[in-house]
Amino acid sequence: MLKRELGQWLLPNVLVLPITEDSWRVPSSSSDDRFWHLKHLWNQDYRLMGTWRLTYMPAFARDMGHRYVMQLDDDSFIMSPVGFNIVELFDKQSYLLAARNIMKDVPTVTWGLPELTRFYLVANKIVPTRLFEHCKPHDLSGLYTKLSIAKGHEFPDEQTKDLNRLRLPKSGGWDMTILYGNCLMWSLDWWFKPEVNRFVQLCLASGGVVNYRWNEQAVISMMWQVFVKKEQFLMFNFTYLHSKKSDAVKKVEASIVHPPG
Repeated sequence: MLKRELGQWLLPNVLVLPITEDSWRVPSSSSDDRFWHLKHLWNQDYRLMGTWRLTYMPAFARDMGHRYVMQLDDDSFIMSPVGFNIVELFDKQSYLLAARNIMKDVPTVTWGLPELTRFYLVANKIVPTRLFEHCKPHDLSGLYTKLSIAKGHEFPDEQTKDLNRLRLPKSGGWDMTILYGNCLMWSLDWWFKPEVNRFVQLCLASGGVVNYRWNEQAVISMMWQVFVKKEQFLMFNFTYLHSKKSDAVKKVEASIVHPPG
């Protein structure tokens, strides 16, 4: 019943197209999985998802003539009416980026990203829009990774010893505020602006997207803080669920009103 009713709604609104398998490949910068952080938690396909979302997906959408991308996980569900035309609102208010949830991430999946961002800002003479609000101190000197490891995310003993020898700070730094990647929307004109897309390409070339499991979530979050002004960001407020498929499907099924008889 659920599949039939959803199918009737999707038929005139969704176009399913094949995509090339070449878009789902480990990049050369990450070909040696010995350097992958926490392989036991996130497998190859999970990491490639982040690469795909940063590369093939926006380029494909642009080539298809679209101006915006809305990104949802396969276990993400919008559970209430949105209440407005999102594209019209983006156009009217000149929004560049929108998200449903903001959270704090953990150092092991943003590892080294603040340092790479610092290089990019200095090399390209760019003053970020809101990044320093998330740094301590609130300037370029606070843009670093602090040595704070979440339980279950520990590095091997030898790597921990090396980090201690490097005297990595254990306080301050970037606060790892990120946009939850399971529900995002952004402008493709903004995404492909040279100064923005060069940052994306730098992150990909560094290997961090796969090796350190930045995925698109950490990269887009840093793009938000570097390139998007407060008034250019929209926080969605519709009822939203990101859950295991079985739980989510039960909620969707329960929400469907069936005609009598």
